[in-house]
Amino acid sequence: MQAINTREQFEDFINSEGNFTKIVLFSASWSEACTDYDKLILELKDEKEYGTDYEIGKLTAEENEEMAKEYQVNSIPTILAFQLNERLKRLINKERLTLFMKGSPTEPKCGFSQQIVKLLKAHNVQFWTFDILLDEQVRQGLKVYSDWPTYPQLYLDGELLGGIDVVREEMKDPAFVEKLPKLV
Repeated sequence: MQAINTREQFEDFINSEGNFTKIVLFSASWSEACTDYDKLILELKDEKEYGTDYEIGKLTAEENEEMAKEYQVNSIPTILAFQLNERLKRLINKERLTLFMKGSPTEPKCGFSQQIVKLLKAHNVQFWTFDILLDEQVRQGLKVYSDWPTYPQLYLDGELLGGIDVVREEMKDPAFVEKLPKLV
C-alpha cells in the first residue's frame, strides 16, 4: 500500500502508468475501522482470485482535508477507485492544450509528432505533452476513448482536435490560432 501525503503524490498515483484501477483509501490513524480496512485490503491484494489489475494508495483524511472535501469523503474509512477513463480525462485536461505524441517535444520519435510540435512552436503556443510510448494502456485506451486510431492527438479544452493533418488545416484560420493558449 503506497502512502500518499500530498496532492502532488495523489495526482501522480492516480495518473501513473501501470494497472487499470487505482484504489485510494482515505483513512485516519485514530479509527479502529481504518485499521481493519488496512488489513482487509492487504489480504485481498494477496488473493489471486481478485486479480492484480489494481494498485492501492492510502492517505490520511485529516491531513488532506481539501482533497477529502473535493472527493466528497464524509466519513472514514472511504475507498475510491479510479478507472482508466478517469485517468485519460485527467491527462487530457491537465492543461488547456494537451498533445499525446510519440516521444517528447525535444526528442520526437516520429515525423508526425515532430511536425505538430514544430507547428505549435511556430505559433508560440503553450502546450503540455504526454509520451504515449511510455504507457501502453494510455496509448491503446486513448484510441478507443477518442475514437481516433493514430498519433499524435491534440486536445483543446478537453476536446479532441485531431492529428497533424487536421491541426495543420485549423492553423490556417487566424480565429482558431487566436483561441490557443500562448506562451507568456
